Amino acid sequence: MSQTPAAQKPSKPPRKLPRWVYLVLFVVVVALPFMRQLTQRSGADKEALATLTEMGAEPINRPLRDEELDMPVQTHDGKTTTLRALMATGDTVILHFWASWCGPCMEELPEIGKLAQALRGRRVQVVSVSHDDEWADADAALVKTNGKAQPDAGVWLREIEGQSGDESKMLRVRLGTLQLPETYILVDGQALVRLIASQPWSNPRLMRALERLAPLR
Repeated sequence: MSQTPAAQKPSKPPRKLPRWVYLVLFVVVVALPFMRQLTQRSGADKEALATLTEMGAEPINRPLRDEELDMPVQTHDGKTTTLRALMATGDTVILHFWASWCGPCMEELPEIGKLAQALRGRRVQVVSVSHDDEWADADAALVKTNGKAQPDAGVWLREIEGQSGDESKMLRVRLGTLQLPETYILVDGQALVRLIASQPWSNPRLMRALERLAPLR
């Protein structure tokens, strides 16, 4: 006598995970490349900082203040811009202060132009701020040292107060610069280091440190 097969219970559909689990997984997948990039950038910053310090740079490593970020400086066409605007793209900023009446500045100025040219294509802006009272004086110096009043590479600006104006409205004074030339390296809203006096910008070791802070676009 044949037996009737036992009835099978219908299988339960697999239980769905809560929505928040999918949300967490999505965030992790999306954020992981950025976290990896941030970790790599942090390591590069530390390595570059160590090299720069060994070469005589003064470590600062502090956040830029609003009065520094928002201090206006003049463009060649008479308009103004700020550090905040220059740093909005997330680029590293090499901020150089100079003047035509400063002998060491004039000797260094061609190297600043070459530096801006050498770093083209990287996430960096070489920003040079003149402390001349008039653009005509700065232009004459740039023509003499770089061949034209506004070189093709770099960002060339002028302190609105010039040499003898209100120091409280001067970006270099706000940052703490009392002599020229001086250069700051600004990364991710931080003043990383200050380089006092002229620098050997073509030095391969110094260039490698700057390239670590300025990855290719």
